[in-house]
Amino acid sequence: MKRNLNVLLAVINAYEENGEFSHFSGAELNHKFGFATKNIPQMLKDLVDLKYIENHTINGFYNRYKILKHIDCPEFILDNKLSNSQKDFLLRCIEQNITEDLSKKEMARRVNGNENGWNFSRSVDGILEILGEDSLFDIISEFNIVKELKPENAIKTEFGYKTNKNIKRLDSSEKTQDNIIAQFLLKKSSQCRRRRNKVLEYNLTLEYIKELLLKQEYKDYYTGQVPENYEDYSIDRIDSNLGYIEGNIVITTNRVNTMKNDMSTEEFKKLISDIYKNISNF
Repeated sequence: MKRNLNVLLAVINAYEENGEFSHFSGAELNHKFGFATKNIPQMLKDLVDLKYIENHTINGFYNRYKILKHIDCPEFILDNKLSNSQKDFLLRCIEQNITEDLSKKEMARRVNGNENGWNFSRSVDGILEILGEDSLFDIISEFNIVKELKPENAIKTEFGYKTNKNIKRLDSSEKTQDNIIAQFLLKKSSQCRRRRNKVLEYNLTLEYIKELLLKQEYKDYYTGQVPENYEDYSIDRIDSNLGYIEGNIVITTNRVNTMKNDMSTEEFKKLISDIYKNISNF
């Protein structure tokens, strides 16, 4: 398969809805995942020719494809700090079952088709530096799978998705603010999930976090206050038995999240109430 085609295939798999069709726009593939607009039609055609996807797009609607080859879409595919070549490299590491007991030459042979261990190590070092990780094997062995992404700025009809012209366009300063905070929270929540002993489900996306920020008006869910710095933001799971999934998170601050820890919302309320009742003793 041509380089970066497997990245596109992983993205298309992430947009699959209810096991039926994958819906997405070319513009979204460009600005969200870094695919060159001029290359997208040919890349989609290549995947169709390989019989990995089947085109069911209707004129006037977003791209609609039936997936014939299902693969996982790891969360690092959403990280826009990585190039698509680096994402492709990581996908090939997963596909070739790269493990720590293999020699550098064998890893290079499986992933790159040659035995140049130095080039392989250089690729790994670049990725680790960008992601702030210590080990390649942590990235390729413990990752969340992204599922059921929704097309941006779209409304669903019986024939597929089409552009929702009623969506308010944010100005550039709002977009920048949204993106900085949302990207920070997306990376932070992913790292928190990895540090936990048990594997937690994860399906958060940049767009979902941005929507939640707007819904909460950039305020801490529990205190109603706006943090002074974007690095003060944190994501709290409402039910700590569940993972970082849509509908189970709120945006709070580091301080409040540390206090709440793994308590349920009701337990946290009781703690606050007990503290308030005893506040005269402070």
